[in-house]
Amino acid sequence: MKNKNKTKPTLKSMIALYKKRGIKKPVTSAKMYMKGFADSKKYK
Repeated sequence: MKNKNKTKPTLKSMIALYKKRGIKKPVTSAKMYMKGFADSKKYK
């Protein structure tokens, strides 16, 4: 059975993921993602 508790993404983990995917400017992209993530109400 899968674990229902999803871990919150951190800036460090998102930068690593974006680098792995080969996205240009991974740091800037990850910062923008985290801004949107912080505003969302999905994870409390």
